[in-house]
Amino acid sequence: TTFRNCKRMAINGLLEQMCEEEGVGFVDLWGYFVGKEDMFMRDGLHLSGKGAAVFSENLLRSMNNGTGCNFLN
Repeated sequence: TTFRNCKRMAINGLLEQMCEEEGVGFVDLWGYFVGKEDMFMRDGLHLSGKGAAVFSENLLRSMNNGTGCNFLN
């Protein structure tokens, strides 16, 4: 679990950096997923149904609030 979280954190950081370099908004949902294995499929990478619901709900909320989602322009 610790190894998986380290890999996930590294990927999250790389995505954030790429978004910044490209001038694209980044919505950091890390806090919703760290240490919560039920949010992921058995492979530890892909989101489970529960994880996908949390992801989409919070991404939509961020878009509606205008926080970090200029990638739709």
